[in-house]
Amino acid sequence: MTRKNLLAVAGVALGCGLGAWIIGRYVISHDRSETTALSKQSSSNGPSPVLKPLTKEMSQKQAPATPAHEKAFLEEQLKTKPGHPPILLRLAELEKNEGKLTDARKHLEEAIRSDPSLIDARLELSLIAYQLNDPDEAEKQNLAVLKLDARQPDALYNMGAICANRNRLMEARQYWGDAVKYGAETESGKNAATALTKIR
Repeated sequence: MTRKNLLAVAGVALGCGLGAWIIGRYVISHDRSETTALSKQSSSNGPSPVLKPLTKEMSQKQAPATPAHEKAFLEEQLKTKPGHPPILLRLAELEKNEGKLTDARKHLEEAIRSDPSLIDARLELSLIAYQLNDPDEAEKQNLAVLKLDARQPDALYNMGAICANRNRLMEARQYWGDAVKYGAETESGKNAATALTKIR
């Protein structure tokens, strides 16, 4: 095979790999079973969660070698596809990992403007808003999730936590009770059950 043919094959492979990566991110971003909750951020049980990461296999095959290279690559892609939710969600994830919460928030807000039904993006934005000391925005995003899915256990737990922190204890009990009712086997449901035993 000639050098020219090899370059053409490599170009096609790279294009296919990029397409698969972008589609994979979009599918991951819509997986409602992998959402995050304020419970992880507000507890002392470990670091706050992030959006579902790329699988190891995908990272090795398609993603650029370092987060900095991947971020630069995604920013270039965003110029040709403004408002593209999978790109925006991945940028937000990278920025959150770098501690750039304000930048992550902007990209999540842009993703939600493009697709208001992104439950996991709204939950992630609520977490970041809470970390940025903006509980009003955190509450707003969780309420928006509950309008989309009234039984979403992460949003129910988060609302219980927000209400409890604001001394709205009756509301907190209701939200946590619903989190247990609709998501008993989820982490948020279990956290809600524990929280109910501590609230008076």
